[in-house]
Order: sequence, then C-alpha cells, then structure tokens
Amino acid sequence: MAGAEMKLPIWLAEQLTRKKVTFPTMPKTHAKAIRQELRVDAVSVSLAQNQYIYELGSVLATLTGDVELPPLLSSTFTARFAQLWDSARNWREEDTSKATSSMCSSEKRRTLRIHLTLELHIPRPSPFPLLPAPPPQSSSPSH
Repeated sequence: MAGAEMKLPIWLAEQLTRKKVTFPTMPKTHAKAIRQELRVDAVSVSLAQNQYIYELGSVLATLTGDVELPPLLSSTFTARFAQLWDSARNWREEDTSKATSSMCSSEKRRTLRIHLTLELHIPRPSPFPLLPAPPPQSSSPSH
C-alpha cells in the first residue's frame, strides 16, 4: 500500500516515523489556513476545537522537520498569555467563561494554575533570613 494515507494516533505515528515506516503530513489542525489566522491575530482565534495545538504541534514539528511551527506556536502563546492571565486573576469580579471558551486545554490548565497560585499564595521565605539578634550588652562593668 505504498502512497496510501491513513490517520494514525500520534504515539503510533511517532514510532513508525522513527523506524522510517511512515512519513507524516500535517493534519488540518496545523494546516496553512490555521497558521495564517494565528499570524494575523492569535488572540481572536478560538482554539477550543484544537485542544492540544501546542503539544501536538511540538511533536509534529519534530516528526515532519517543520521549522516554522515552533516559533509560530511560541508567538501564539505569548500573544494569548495576557488574556489567560486576565482570566485567572479576575474570575471573581467578572464572568470569564467567554474568554476561557476559546482556549485550548493547555491554556485552561495554565489559567487554573495561575488562579490557584494567586488564590493560595503562601509567601516564600526571604532569601535573606534574619540574623539572630546580638546578645544584649550589659551597661554595668563586671569585676
């Protein structure tokens, strides 16, 4: 079946590519049209239907030798981080469901981590611990 196209789970595609049994192509989730949308305005693109865009993109870039995808995903995350941060910080004051509905699963996980970090903030110990107080000086001369 030379030249046949099949959909494979990423874990299987990884193994078969390493053994040079198969040669993967980019799926629709990382197609040129999606990439163009991300380049134009990454913040407005809904990644809700592309739940693992960052994780899958990283693996796909390695498998296919795509050198353009990693920097694009990095700049996409950077552009979307302000929205992610805002949703994590302001969840009590406003309804953030609209913002989080367009996030992929890794962005939602990061939002939750930021929220928990802010909510459960426990001050870290100072890098400069207080020195013990010097012993009191006696004012009376001792004989």
